[in-house]
Amino acid sequence: MTNYSLKALLLVLALFLSSCGYETAKRGVKINDEVYSNIAIPTFHNVTYVLGVEGEVTQFLRKNVINSGEFDLTSREEADIVLHGEVTSLGKAVLALNTVGSATEYRLSMSIKFNLKQNSSGKEIYEDTVSGTWDFKYMDNTIDNRITEDEATTNLSNQLARDILLLVKERFSHNSRND
Repeated sequence: MTNYSLKALLLVLALFLSSCGYETAKRGVKINDEVYSNIAIPTFHNVTYVLGVEGEVTQFLRKNVINSGEFDLTSREEADIVLHGEVTSLGKAVLALNTVGSATEYRLSMSIKFNLKQNSSGKEIYEDTVSGTWDFKYMDNTIDNRITEDEATTNLSNQLARDILLLVKERFSHNSRND
């Protein structure tokens, strides 16, 4: 390809891309004609018997917010909105038994209640609950079994953190994209 042909191709490509209607995503959410783009996520509360799960969920949610680019994660003092949460249940049920009646597989389940509040007024904007499950195999070794259960808790925490962010974005996406 000659230098001239390459320049012509690049020009055509640039013209095509500029006319195709591509628009970068807007940040934040629009609620009642006000755009909220700064969010604070304090550590969730935990009413379950599993210590530390609230911190894990909170960390995954913060990470997902940063990775999505939808909001600026900030301190509570500087935030437009604050996302509060509480791990309300975390349980384990036997899913499968072997021939002698010992558990071979478990299902971990978790529920998280969360709400979004306007920081300046404290007014609740949105409230919901997410729930999910994660299956894992029982290991013969006690240490391996603990590791497997911890991995299931981590995976479920990450899944529910993603679900929370998706619910918030979906709840307000039709408002924030139709200026």
